[in-house]
Amino acid sequence: MIEQLRPRVQQIADELLEAVQAQGRMDLIVDFAFPLPITVISEMLGIPAKDRQQFRVWSQTIVNVPMEPQMEDKLAALEMFVQYIKTLLADKSAHPGSDLTSGLVQAEERGDSLNEAELISTIFLLIVAGHETTVNLIGNGMLALLEHPEQMRLLRADPSLLPSAIEELLRYTAPVSLSSPRWASEDIPMHGQVIRKGEMVFASLIAADTDPQQFPDPEVLDILRQENQHVAFGKGIHYCLFPSSLARPSRSSSPSTSDRSGDSSGDIMRR
Repeated sequence: MIEQLRPRVQQIADELLEAVQAQGRMDLIVDFAFPLPITVISEMLGIPAKDRQQFRVWSQTIVNVPMEPQMEDKLAALEMFVQYIKTLLADKSAHPGSDLTSGLVQAEERGDSLNEAELISTIFLLIVAGHETTVNLIGNGMLALLEHPEQMRLLRADPSLLPSAIEELLRYTAPVSLSSPRWASEDIPMHGQVIRKGEMVFASLIAADTDPQQFPDPEVLDILRQENQHVAFGKGIHYCLFPSSLARPSRSSSPSTSDRSGDSSGDIMRR
């Protein structure tokens, strides 16, 4: 579906860049990295434009590292997010459109596919994982290129390197640094330690993607890297449900950003 939306993704990217062109400067996150994926995903799901900024607040609260903010803030944000999705599903049931949410609701009502709990989980995942990871990839990826101007020059000189550049930026910047929590089903000896049955475990994706046994010179950003079996999207049954929602919008955005940015070697303000 994202592939079919590629012309629209490119249009949104161009419009966002046109909007800041006259200023001669931009806040990459506020002006581009956030509005691009949330607009694409919201249009795909049939979510009104007025509600999109709230998703940013909820999702940032939910996906921040454990205990920061406090767990009660996470649970409150999650409850409001789920309640919003329930209201959205009810609205799409009463007033279906041509969007993906309406299609999923109609399938559920026919008994063809997902039940309500599965619908809520799917839409939640698409909104949070689809936009939050893309924001991180665009923002951290651009910063990485600015900090490695020789790689930026390579990419500008040969746009055909874009697919391998995105894979390398996924590996190097880790849009998601930790997995969702897992719980040990039994005692697991590992490297002289024991993970006890029932203990919570987080897998560090960024550590896996900088493993020197898997990647030669893992601390080096190399957009020409060929053997790049990173786990930025997870692995096996935990592979990202909708990886194209992250990578393909970025592929549409990258040429526009690079082409219009001119000399990007000036001052960079980090927030």
